[in-house]
Amino acid sequence: MRRWMSCGPRPALLGVGVAAALGMVLVGSATVPPAEPAAAGAAEERPQVELRADQRPIIEISDAVGALGGSLDDAAARRLTGEVIEGLLLADRAVEQSDPGLAATVATGPYRDELIGRSPEPAPDRTIRSAVIGVVENPDDFQAVPRLSIALDGTENGAPWATMLHVWVTSAGAFIEREVSADGQ
Repeated sequence: MRRWMSCGPRPALLGVGVAAALGMVLVGSATVPPAEPAAAGAAEERPQVELRADQRPIIEISDAVGALGGSLDDAAARRLTGEVIEGLLLADRAVEQSDPGLAATVATGPYRDELIGRSPEPAPDRTIRSAVIGVVENPDDFQAVPRLSIALDGTENGAPWATMLHVWVTSAGAFIEREVSADGQ
């Protein structure tokens, strides 16, 4: 596994090359593609988010990513992680503002539905200490498409916090598809 510090601004969208490099991880040999985000090109409409220094984690790429035949270089991993963290912060803002349009710019599937269904609450103050890019598979369905995941930990309103986000990467950007808390719920 490789580690490094993520720093500096990143482009607003992941390049098509990153999506192609992750093709083996994200597409696999599935015959049924995942649902499209609600708004085609929604990533283009995302508000800019400037990550603070305490929101730029140490990034690790798990061996499972390479084992699936995909390649993810350091720059692509930093861009992907930055985009997902920005998406998480925008998801917090979407809940705070009860804004389904904003939710659709960062989320798809069950996570988007969850964001839209939440009662408004103040966006938490998050720090992100580490990020592990990995792969999740459905053990009950051997034909299921392996999904890219990013496990994050840090603090939320000063208290320890951890989560795993299942991510769908398209040429339009990275969308959070599901959030699984540290306790597996």
